[in-house]
Amino acid sequence: MSNLYHKYVTFYILKLLIIINNYVKNLGFSIIIIITLIKIITYPLVKYQFISYIKLNSLKSELNNINNCYKDNKNSRNEKILFLYKDKNINIIKNILFIFLQIPIFFSLYKIFTDFKEFDNKNFLWINNLLHKDPYFILPLLVGITIVFLQKNISDIIGNINLINIIIISILFTILFLFIPSGLVLYYLVNNIITIIQQIIILRNFNLKKNNINNE
Repeated sequence: MSNLYHKYVTFYILKLLIIINNYVKNLGFSIIIIITLIKIITYPLVKYQFISYIKLNSLKSELNNINNCYKDNKNSRNEKILFLYKDKNINIIKNILFIFLQIPIFFSLYKIFTDFKEFDNKNFLWINNLLHKDPYFILPLLVGITIVFLQKNISDIIGNINLINIIIISILFTILFLFIPSGLVLYYLVNNIITIIQQIIILRNFNLKKNNINNE
């Protein structure tokens, strides 16, 4: 299974990275281009996921009513909740699927940056070697900051994530990324930055559409 994964996922990501790097002649910019392409392709899924968060937040009172009315009947409660999700065009499976789609890419890049020595000594800005950790820990710190913004955006929508939890999550991710290849940290950082921009655009367009409907 592992061999098939690396044959079909890691191989093609590596091939794409090599092709882009042959043109731009900079591994750091190649990583940025790859994640930008991925985020453009997956934008419809990001949009669906974020709007689902907004819709779920608006259903809190209805979900509470269902839970209260059917607290002693689990099957009926689940049926009512599923019917409500279907009525509001919310697909929980689709949201989870998007999260799992990102995992193979992340682990493929991890393997590339740990095993593929042809990228050794490729520098980017202050980093002399993207296969090594960031010597000044700037990228991991920036990742932590972007996670605060990401979680804050989601918290503002669903309203059940407190600031302390957000800070703890960002600290844990910062520590996690301190000692792994900086190329992978760069990938994750750019991914977060683009996601924040996408969230802002999606929320703005959603609010504009909502206001236009209310004004009609």
